Amino acid sequence: MIVPLTPEEKSQCLQAGNMRWQLGRASQLVNKRIDGTKRDDLEIEYLGIKGECAVSKALDLSWSPFHLGTDGGADMWSGKHSIDVKTAFKNANYLLFRNIKSFKADIAILCKELDDLIEIVGWVARAEFIAEHKMIDLGYGQVAALHKDNLKEIGLLWKMLTQKKLNAVMEGLQSY
Repeated sequence: MIVPLTPEEKSQCLQAGNMRWQLGRASQLVNKRIDGTKRDDLEIEYLGIKGECAVSKALDLSWSPFHLGTDGGADMWSGKHSIDVKTAFKNANYLLFRNIKSFKADIAILCKELDDLIEIVGWVARAEFIAEHKMIDLGYGQVAALHKDNLKEIGLLWKMLTQKKLNAVMEGLQSY
């Protein structure tokens, strides 16, 4: 699924990326590059926030680019389900985690940059990632990876999450 971002959304993502980058510098944090990119930290923050924005739009989830600090492994939520969004540059073929313990959310979603657009490549549940991942080395050490061909279509996740929301609403109506 290709998701265009409006000029306003891109502006907000850039502002939030700058804030996250400044917070990281002040905390002396270093982005560990596990995908071999030579991008600077600001580019990486901006790209990640654009991916989060695209996913929140596609899945109709509440999200703000201005939530700062470490996220504990979840970028957003749908009810009780935590979601971690991983966004990569154009040529990405894998959903990557430094190690299995780094995958803390219930669901991970892979996005990638397509010029001025964001492509939501697919998603996987944590248990499936653990069962199906491979350890690979992209030149920066071993990382847990799942090839994009093994990810599920984002429309299926939207359908599942929407059905859970509707079920919750219907249960609430039955108590009248």
